Amino acid sequence: MVTNEIWIKVGNLVGAHGLNGELKVNPFSEFEERFTDPGIRWLQEQEEEPRKYELKKGRKLPGKSIYIISLAGVNDRDKAESLIGRKLLVEKSNRP
Repeated sequence: MVTNEIWIKVGNLVGAHGLNGELKVNPFSEFEERFTDPGIRWLQEQEEEPRKYELKKGRKLPGKSIYIISLAGVNDRDKAESLIGRKLLVEKSNRP
């Protein structure tokens, strides 16, 4: 089990977007760069150990509080759908 001492939950993956592996994120953070700036993010399913993913790009849907992100290695809708329900985490040391 992962301790919450090193992680900040910044969102939940709530759906797939399109056919190219993009994901919808319901944000829990007001820092837009956590969803738009490329870099390392972590995904956690339930109480399993988080897995490292590279955020390639992201954008906010106009007029909504949902972000659309692209992760390295997630290139189709099936792979994106397999990640729905996971928590999006960053390390506490990575605070803006």
